[in-house]
Amino acid sequence: MMYILSRREGLRRSTTEQKVGGKMKKALMLLGGQYHPFRACGEVLREHLRKRGVEVELTEDRKALRKLEGYDLVIVYAEVGKLTPQQEKGLCRFVESGGGFVGVHCASVAEEGRYAELLGSRFAGHGPVTQLQVRLVGDHEVTRRVLDFWVTDEFYFLEPKADFQTVAEGTWQFRNHPLAYVRQYGRGRVFYIALGHDEGVFGNPWFQKLVWRGVRWATGEEEKGPVRIGIVGYGGTFNMGKCHADIVKRTPGLEVTAVCDVDQERLKVAKEEQPRAKLYRNVRDMARDDKVDLGVVVTPHNTHAEVALALIEGGKHVICEKPFTVTVREATQVIEAARKQGVMASVFHNRRWDGDFLTIKKVIADGLIGEVFHIEGYSGGYSHPRHWWRSHKPISGGAIYDWGAHFVDWILNLVPGRM
Repeated sequence: MMYILSRREGLRRSTTEQKVGGKMKKALMLLGGQYHPFRACGEVLREHLRKRGVEVELTEDRKALRKLEGYDLVIVYAEVGKLTPQQEKGLCRFVESGGGFVGVHCASVAEEGRYAELLGSRFAGHGPVTQLQVRLVGDHEVTRRVLDFWVTDEFYFLEPKADFQTVAEGTWQFRNHPLAYVRQYGRGRVFYIALGHDEGVFGNPWFQKLVWRGVRWATGEEEKGPVRIGIVGYGGTFNMGKCHADIVKRTPGLEVTAVCDVDQERLKVAKEEQPRAKLYRNVRDMARDDKVDLGVVVTPHNTHAEVALALIEGGKHVICEKPFTVTVREATQVIEAARKQGVMASVFHNRRWDGDFLTIKKVIADGLIGEVFHIEGYSGGYSHPRHWWRSHKPISGGAIYDWGAHFVDWILNLVPGRM
């Protein structure tokens, strides 16, 4: 249960910059026009992509299109209109030669010509700003593991100018229209998304994910087969190890290849439920398995750091069940070890998708209750706490570290900021 008062204070949560492929990619983002907050939206997207290894240079000078050496990608979020022959030639030659191109929203507002052929479509009008559903179509790495979502935006109607593969669509007056697509242009790749009216859209996490996937695909990044998962901890009380294994098996691009538990009886259960997984009793042995890319830690809280460090030392990425660790010192050790090894360390927060939380989050994001300045949370009951490790503070960290971790995560997502 959460009790929320309104008037937001300046809190901000820190993030870790991630570089893809070990080096920063460089993108030029062309802005410009009169009907959208171009600069503000460009800043939002630049920061989002910076964290993922893409350095974005913002410009409103179309002359920059004439010479694009040194860039991996061009992003256009502008009412293009008509380009000069030199600008059009420079951009088309860049993409034909293998450069990436991402068009956002009004990038399709353009005159006929080579640019419209490159983009693959041309703006043919739009409906009013409204809530619309974005549905993912087919199987493409841009949309794989992305869910259908709702967003408040203009519904763009597109006039096709070349062949393209639709990866997202929406319905307007009983007709389906493309909202995002991919296509080849020479040796280059083009991704276009029709969404992007204002800062609210650019701040939508699903919009951000789609754009990032489009950027990654347009710059030549490819999925390298399934991510192979090793699960550490297969206890039977809540069956969380099996729960994670089931989630992995339902997710395209993931597979369970190993299970580790110190209890031989639980490994017998794992053998029946995960017949294709290799079984281990020691996490360091699993960390040496070259058929494991990522370890999921589902052990008692006071062992999270020890298990995570063993996996990281073996070169594995790590996802820990919440809480990440039970001390700041342990968390720092895990983060520093992951940075040194160049692997990911993250936390699994399943309750970010609870319906009541998502409703509260939308109410706040829509400004229906004003700025949040006070939040109270409560979780409890009247049953006996039982004699198990979650009731023992030296192991679990106590209520604040156990169920309280959900509340802290909720609060930080409702009022993003530094505490």
